[in-house]
Amino acid sequence: VTVTQKVPSPMEIGRAVQIMRDLSVWTVYEPGMDDVIGAVELQTRFRISFRDAVIVRSAIESGCGTLMSEGLQMGQEYDGVRVVNPFAGDRP
Repeated sequence: VTVTQKVPSPMEIGRAVQIMRDLSVWTVYEPGMDDVIGAVELQTRFRISFRDAVIVRSAIESGCGTLMSEGLQMGQEYDGVRVVNPFAGDRP
């Protein structure tokens, strides 16, 4: 929705679908019970939603250095994972 409707220059749906197909070959991380418990700790420590905490925890456990998100605070770092908003004009 964001890339096809909300950004200043919406992307054509067919292009968005092709990008999703290209991304489908990436490795998918499946959170386990330790991640759920770890997410609760992150939620409390950083005062973020549980949903965001699960995403952050998964990024941490996957060894990601950068997490692209339009919902989390750009530039914020969570245990070595830095948030970048891919839709922001000026990236830190």
